Amino acid sequence: MKGMLRRMADGGAKLFAARVPGTIDTLPQSIMDLHTWILWAAMALGLAQIPFIINLFWSIKHGEKVKSDNPWQSTTLEWQTPTPPPHGNFAVAPRITAAPTIQCCPATPPDFFPQNEPPQ
Repeated sequence: MKGMLRRMADGGAKLFAARVPGTIDTLPQSIMDLHTWILWAAMALGLAQIPFIINLFWSIKHGEKVKSDNPWQSTTLEWQTPTPPPHGNFAVAPRITAAPTIQCCPATPPDFFPQNEPPQ
């Protein structure tokens, strides 16, 4: 719209120039009223983050620990590295034998082959 006046957190509402219509660099009242809506929207967005923050700390303290370096049984190379990865991600450069394949879900029997293992 007209933008926020520089170095004024309230958009110049407390300055004489913002209250006198037609003055250069003034904001109309309709724009000044938007600041209230923006404030409430920012507060709502901040409050919406609270469940995610609570879930993060709850998961850190009570969550189930991952038992595998590849918990999703992915076939791509980034999941074939050990945790924590060594310098350069691999102790030995991997030899690619196949393209990555997709498995529908980890609960089904394995129907995939990692890229760095030969097909069986």
